[in-house]
Amino acid sequence: MAIGAVILSGAFVAGLLTWGKARKPTLTCGGKIRIVSHGITQDDDWAYETCHQHISSTIRWVDTTRLIFASAAQLDACVARLVCYPNGDVDYIFFDLPAKTKIALLSRRCGPRAPTVSPAPAITSPLAEVARNLYLRPGDQFIGQLPSSPLIGEPYAPVVQWPGLVIRRK
Repeated sequence: MAIGAVILSGAFVAGLLTWGKARKPTLTCGGKIRIVSHGITQDDDWAYETCHQHISSTIRWVDTTRLIFASAAQLDACVARLVCYPNGDVDYIFFDLPAKTKIALLSRRCGPRAPTVSPAPAITSPLAEVARNLYLRPGDQFIGQLPSSPLIGEPYAPVVQWPGLVIRRK
């Protein structure tokens, strides 16, 4: 009986170790910034990935996903590359993520009209600072925030999803 308990315990510990190695140790956060103007709506989905240790990261290709680097040195350190199917279509983005650095991913879509979802008037999203610095022009205004879905939807990578922001452009 004791030998069986030791074998069962060993198998359980081995399973936990295998599961722990398969989990991605990154922190991924993201949200949407929607700009509504006359006749066109732009949806920018942002995601940020960081990790406490140096790892390799694989992100499934979504629409028009682009990696955004802070500098040329960061680009060199990440050794980013696209992995494609035999017909040339992109399957995923592979890159090295140095310890304690952040990588931004952006996916942009534009369409001829505004979505029908009404935003909540409160602005609590951490993306507000990014929107103020990169998006707002004179005359633009925040009209609220709404739920957003993750840009990175890998089942092994938990994502912190920030509320999306809606900006009305004059």
